Amino acid sequence: MDPTFLIDTNIIIQFEDTDSTNQIKPLFSRLHSLFAKHSLKHFYHPSSENDFESDQDESRKIQSLSRLRKYPVLVSPPISKLEEIEDLFGGVSKSNDVIDCQILYAIKRNCTTYLISEDQGIRKRARRSGLEDRVLNCKEAIELLERVFEEKQISHPRIDLDHCYNLDIKSDFFDSLRDDYPGFDKWFLKCCQVHRKCWVIRSSDELAGICIYKNEKLNDMPEPALKMCTFKISSDFEGRKYGELILRVMFLHAIHNDIKTIWVTTFSKQEKLIYFLKNFGFRVYPKLEGEELIFYKEMQPPDNLPSMIPLDFHTRYFPYYYDGKEIEKYFIPILPDFYKTLFPENEIDPQLALIEISDQPKIPGNTIKKIYLSHSNKKSIPSGSLIFFYTSAPHSAANTIAIVEKSERYKDEESLSAAIGKRSVYTQSQISEMIKKEVLVIHFRIIRHFEEIPLKELKRTGVLKSQPQTIGQISNDSYKKLKKLIKFND
Repeated sequence: MDPTFLIDTNIIIQFEDTDSTNQIKPLFSRLHSLFAKHSLKHFYHPSSENDFESDQDESRKIQSLSRLRKYPVLVSPPISKLEEIEDLFGGVSKSNDVIDCQILYAIKRNCTTYLISEDQGIRKRARRSGLEDRVLNCKEAIELLERVFEEKQISHPRIDLDHCYNLDIKSDFFDSLRDDYPGFDKWFLKCCQVHRKCWVIRSSDELAGICIYKNEKLNDMPEPALKMCTFKISSDFEGRKYGELILRVMFLHAIHNDIKTIWVTTFSKQEKLIYFLKNFGFRVYPKLEGEELIFYKEMQPPDNLPSMIPLDFHTRYFPYYYDGKEIEKYFIPILPDFYKTLFPENEIDPQLALIEISDQPKIPGNTIKKIYLSHSNKKSIPSGSLIFFYTSAPHSAANTIAIVEKSERYKDEESLSAAIGKRSVYTQSQISEMIKKEVLVIHFRIIRHFEEIPLKELKRTGVLKSQPQTIGQISNDSYKKLKKLIKFND
């Protein structure tokens, strides 16, 4: 149930009155817009009318009351006797004190969830009666509403968060959707009218990929839930891993907005999409939606979950992962340029962040499943192991966690090139140079980025003894120290 609000006259006055520049103060404009945007019920207490009734200027009194009555009034709130409100809220010496106490009494009796007031006297009385957490000033109310109702936005240099009404429905991009879904244009018009949002990838102003989404429950699955209403990558841009890119942004959106379930409907003939979804943790829901299959992904593991293979667990319940003492943990040093190619969304150099993103990005930066090559002497790294990327000088800091899918060793260029495909950060010439020595290929899935942990801090806390020069395993005790330092920033 959404919270409800009682608003004091000192708030309503600010909603209506302008300052010396003929503008309403930004804080109060923001609060008013949040009430309207999220259709939140807010009322004034009928006793508030008494604040204006005593005004000797009849014209001003009529004007003030007319402004107040633009807002819904709290109908027939309980009114307390003088003795009771003095016992609850402190002494009463003037009529305004009675008004303040009757307003607080409405909160005490749960007529609304919160009172919003800039009156310090009311806040003092609220503390006396144990209501301090339910009395907010304008700034506190805005913070509450933004935290509870505003969608937390995830930024990525290749993806735009847009509205459907900014897309050209006549574009050839939508032709296959029109073929598969009769009435698609009519449905899309509705998306525009209700201001539905979408993640969009563009290339030279041409649509390359899109995901239109909305919050919608899936039967008995955990809530809140997000439905992928439309998910499509243009055939002209296949191979660039844009599907993984959108999926990763969607997963991060779910984390930051406490989404418990993601789901989508599709036809059985869309075998490529079905394979893709299953590869990233989606499962078939037992019920059909018309002739369509439903695929869903739970973002949090249920209680009492049976033991699972670590990689399967992470794939199904991203961003969660196994990190028990039986799971091996490694530090992997990486050059800044290679890091930037693998993880362009986590720009570690503020100057490079100012450079416009190329319209032809390197594919490894789009993927969830990535590959890294090393001349490490390690024979292999077990599937399910956790790896922490350490960006070398001048950064000299750890900043990303990932999970290993598999690792393999290669001695010849042809086999190596076939194994890594387009997911490696290395060019063909670099691969040719590397394969002069046997190469360890690490296939991994990115989990999350975190705030940089400098080498100095890693050494001070006992995570590392020195700067990593090659792939190195850390003990579980060192990992526990590292875990306390990690603050996710994506």
